[in-house]
Amino acid sequence: VDLVGKKKFSFGINGDTHTGDLTFTDTLIPEQLDRMVIKQIITDVQQGKIKYQTFLRRIMEAGCSHYEVFINGRKAIYFGRDGAQHIEEFPKAS
Repeated sequence: VDLVGKKKFSFGINGDTHTGDLTFTDTLIPEQLDRMVIKQIITDVQQGKIKYQTFLRRIMEAGCSHYEVFINGRKAIYFGRDGAQHIEEFPKAS
């Protein structure tokens, strides 16, 4: 998800690709990624405390310029403008 260019890209297991536009108001993205705040925002969205649009705005305010989700790799990586990263591992399957 490109938060600067407001685009969402997905790649299917059969090689198909999809793109879509994101619609939200511009939010200033700070120079540095605040990893602790990103972690709390992820927890909030996982617990249903916030909706996706709020999640996007808040991670941008915390310095995230884009993020990638790897379903098979079971993780999401959030990137800052300076290359800093927060890696969120998916919970282990029960």
